[in-house]
Amino acid sequence: MSPTSLSVVVFSRGNPEGCVRLLKSLERVDREDLMLEVILVYSGLNEKVQSLLKEHEFSFELKLITADKETNRAVGRNLGAKTARHEIILFMDSELESSPELLKRHMASYIESETIAVVGEQYLPPFVKKNRWFRFLDSDFRNIRRWAKNKARTSPPLRYVNTANFSIRRERYISCGGHGENISNRQAEDIDLAHRILANDSGRIIYDEEAIAFCQHPPIRTAMKARYRFGKEGIPKLLEAYPGIYGKLPSRFVRMEGFEPTGTVKRFFMTILFTKPFLVSARGLRLLGPEWIAFWMMRFMLQYYSVWGLKHALGQEKDIAQN
Repeated sequence: MSPTSLSVVVFSRGNPEGCVRLLKSLERVDREDLMLEVILVYSGLNEKVQSLLKEHEFSFELKLITADKETNRAVGRNLGAKTARHEIILFMDSELESSPELLKRHMASYIESETIAVVGEQYLPPFVKKNRWFRFLDSDFRNIRRWAKNKARTSPPLRYVNTANFSIRRERYISCGGHGENISNRQAEDIDLAHRILANDSGRIIYDEEAIAFCQHPPIRTAMKARYRFGKEGIPKLLEAYPGIYGKLPSRFVRMEGFEPTGTVKRFFMTILFTKPFLVSARGLRLLGPEWIAFWMMRFMLQYYSVWGLKHALGQEKDIAQN
């Protein structure tokens, strides 16, 4: 039997319009016989934002938690989870909008007792996907879709766990310590949480392609800078806590003291690939090449910026701000 109660936790910093869009989309979801509460943790809440929220009425219970301006997503989500009363917690980023079936799909996944968490799907709006400039910005989710085709009854690789649209059993979330508040990098926070959720080998994280949310993806420059920060700020903290995941992160493309280096052949290709001339070529091929090439060029570009950030953290490269 699947759980019948759900707490949606949304953290936002300076995005009141996005919060309203998300809340209005949740108003339209199919939630028959589902006990639902929505907890909005807002960083830097002021009278203007409060008045905007008061302009709208919602049929579900809405709790508003005020957080100071320095609160990050991990801290904000933990605040929301502490307030949550229901069996399942669904974390959603304020940039998303819910599909009508989103909540039911998440809840149905918990019929199986071994399911401890669910990674939902994200889609770009059609007009964005048709724009060649935004080509394959959703490559992270295309990757997890490719992985899921084998229908393996295993948890996704750590690097595929994205918690923008992510549910978890409340007890498991609390027992594993919630989001790591000392990391302050979204992608690293996701990997850290997934690693701790799965640490005791009981249960699994599943991916549900029908638990759909729609997102407005940031510009490509913003996406690349986020990957750079992941390499510079996130990966070192992850490796400090979990040295064993060195080979599962972009760190595997970087020679690091204390970690087993890659083979000679792979290292040779790495010195060729992770160079600016190849990056320039990849940018052009992503825009103009056939789809199968464009996809892998996008994957390379994301890896390149993560590697660049990590190398800067290690003192092997200049800071992005200096280029």
